[in-house]
Amino acid sequence: MEQEHEPEDPFAFEEDALAATALAVEDLFLGRDPVQEAAMYWARGDEETAIATLDQFLADNAAPKEAWWVLFDMLRARGDRRRFEEAALAYALRFGCSPPALAPAHEQAKAGPPLLLLPERLDVAAMSALQDKALRLAKVSGALRLDASRLRVVEPGGAALFLALLKKLIDKGVRFQWRRLDLALGAIERARAAEADDRALWELEIVWRTAAGQGEQAEALVLSFAETFEAIPPVWMSEPERVGCETTASEGKVARESEPAREDLILEGDLDERTIGEVVQEILAFARDHEVISIDCEALRRVDFVAAGMLYNAFAALKGQGKQVILRNVSQVVNALFEVLSMGQVATIQTKIY
Repeated sequence: MEQEHEPEDPFAFEEDALAATALAVEDLFLGRDPVQEAAMYWARGDEETAIATLDQFLADNAAPKEAWWVLFDMLRARGDRRRFEEAALAYALRFGCSPPALAPAHEQAKAGPPLLLLPERLDVAAMSALQDKALRLAKVSGALRLDASRLRVVEPGGAALFLALLKKLIDKGVRFQWRRLDLALGAIERARAAEADDRALWELEIVWRTAAGQGEQAEALVLSFAETFEAIPPVWMSEPERVGCETTASEGKVARESEPAREDLILEGDLDERTIGEVVQEILAFARDHEVISIDCEALRRVDFVAAGMLYNAFAALKGQGKQVILRNVSQVVNALFEVLSMGQVATIQTKIY
């Protein structure tokens, strides 16, 4: 029996079509220049062939600087110091100028703390992916921005696990900036009304009211907690310096004006058909509250054909809603794929320049 798609999922058919025709999409590269051919191999994970294809092209002295930049991005992504240094020497001799450095010139810290979007439903099932991403981001940044824009439901099990995650991050020295705590507080109030005897829900509300600058309400809640449970909640939950504070829209605007390189979302690692669905949903959820969706691609290593196609569809949908997508710090090798797919028609692409 043929499986039917839910009609409210606007990307269901597009995702199936892209998965079924990924090889056909690759045919777009056949007969194109060697740089785009190398990008094709890179996109499908054949990194050695990608580098060999580019090496052969670069042996021709007529190859432009931009082709060398693609090679540097590939070698940097692989952490291949020896071949990077060999290419850097050849580049310097060929063009008479300094080659790119092995370490990225762009400092991610200048882009502001990475963003972590809370799920629509904060439950046990959602916490596994949320915790994995939070701990991964915490490894590269001493701060996180936690956005509750899409949070609507909080369940006791999810609240307990989320509190444990916050404590783990705090113990690692991670600082928090919060956004849309009004929605988080609305969700926790509804949850506590339904589960009045659940301690985790009380404790999470204390954390969020403290972060929202509602000191009196948080203190009153601590007293009510003590009367209800004959215990005192952990002290850290009422300490603003530990739970963080909320960043308002106006403060965010001032920050963006004073730090023009600051980003909102982050694409990182390898995006493929297994991971792209969650990424697209995160982008679309973030876009509900933003007219400009700025995405830092500094740590984006590879995008396969299915993932690139789904990004194109998502960006096209956002453009149709009058929103603007900006991709910053896109590597030259990823941009070679984007150019063939005409990604520039639906998003503003700002590439790394060496």
